[in-house]
Amino acid sequence: MADKYRRDYILKGAAALGVIAGASLAITLLYKLPVNVLFGACALLGTYTGFNNAPLEALFADCIPRGKRWGHWQAICLQPPTAMASAQLS
Repeated sequence: MADKYRRDYILKGAAALGVIAGASLAITLLYKLPVNVLFGACALLGTYTGFNNAPLEALFADCIPRGKRWGHWQAICLQPPTAMASAQLS
């Protein structure tokens, strides 16, 4: 999608989806709703991650001149937050 539509629009939509997903997860845990609702909230979080990560990394790569990109350091810096978010959910 990031190649077909403007990346900033996709990121804005992903941010809105992230707020909805986070709120649904919080409500699910706060009110101890059934596990099916929890699965739905986690599915929304996964959708948010899918819509957010690729355009964000592409936008980052477009902002850095060739030869000055992080290479493998980018993966080292971007993966721990994603892993910590997953660990917090479990």
